[in-house]
Amino acid sequence: MKGRKPKPTKLHVIHGNPSKKQINYDEPEPEPVENPSAPKHLDKIGASLWRSLSRELSILGILGRIDLKALERYCECYSGSRQAQEDRKKHGVTVWDGDKPITAPWVRTYIALSAEMRQIESSIGMGGAANRAKVKVDEKPKKTAADKFRSRKRG
Repeated sequence: MKGRKPKPTKLHVIHGNPSKKQINYDEPEPEPVENPSAPKHLDKIGASLWRSLSRELSILGILGRIDLKALERYCECYSGSRQAQEDRKKHGVTVWDGDKPITAPWVRTYIALSAEMRQIESSIGMGGAANRAKVKVDEKPKKTAADKFRSRKRG
């Protein structure tokens, strides 16, 4: 898809729909999940992050059953990035290939995992604006007198 990602309906409602695009009040809602158990294959760091994030995302109402695989991958990436950070602290950021220095593999791993984590954060609503977007979009908001005045054609 080219261009910006479409803004979720909840954010349109919060921001007052400045673009005046038609709001989809029938937007499907994912099936909510409360306190899902961590996948067994996650290591200690990943499982700890799973418990923390799944609890927070459940409270905010933005964790759906469809998001569990993305959250699992996020926890795996986080654990791998932590290991890469430890390797960087222990061994530095460069290694020698014969007579020339090159970027260490753990640094490249950290960079790749960080990029993937940012994508996953965006996809499951872990950005700042998305976390504040917990509003119920059940019905169209009532038009105020000021809204009616603004919508009149000026002649």
